[in-house]
Amino acid sequence: MPADWDSHWNTKGINHDIMQIWAGYFVDSYQKYFGFLENDVVLDFGAGLGDVSFLIKGKVRRIYLFDKSKYFLEALEKRFERFENVRVVDSLRKIEEPVTLIIISGVAPYLSEEELKDMLIGLHGLCEPTTRIIISDIVPPDYSKFIDGFSQLLTGLRKKFFTKFVSYIFTNIFYDPKLSLKTSSLYTYDEKVLKQILREHGYSARRMESNFSYSKYRYTLLCRLTV
Repeated sequence: MPADWDSHWNTKGINHDIMQIWAGYFVDSYQKYFGFLENDVVLDFGAGLGDVSFLIKGKVRRIYLFDKSKYFLEALEKRFERFENVRVVDSLRKIEEPVTLIIISGVAPYLSEEELKDMLIGLHGLCEPTTRIIISDIVPPDYSKFIDGFSQLLTGLRKKFFTKFVSYIFTNIFYDPKLSLKTSSLYTYDEKVLKQILREHGYSARRMESNFSYSKYRYTLLCRLTV
């Protein structure tokens, strides 16, 4: 991760409240589409404050929380310390068992192509052919980010989290305008390019019909290890 993003995500100054809203959308969509299994071993990659995992911790056997941010890792340790089936790790090498579900949501748009490739290589040893890899909250490159933002604002009004969404935007922009103005998407990937990168690193990928985000324009890929 580039040094500026290290600084950005390691700070307590950023407003992360909207993550709770997004987590609810993701978990509800996944529950309807697949359903969580009691025997699932989950990796929450780029876990943030663990809002997704907090909602599913009672539905699965074990959850590993991984993030590159030292601030998030410290917060995760405190938040989940009383839950025996949740483990916080600062390296994927510390996961010594195959996982059945990998959640990568709100992460891919912020990765450079090299970071994305490194991530895919790092996941190889954790996957089996039956492992589901959910890459969600991908911003399509072929439409305006203003449309994406407007979609989120309308959803915020309709679902009654408009105030929280606006607070999230302005707090982040005020604290770190250089990076926060890009938080809807730093890097965007054409779907064909993204699928090609996945194939080159041994993964199949298909676009899912269900919407896993509060922005109706974003999409989700279901991936599996093929080699």
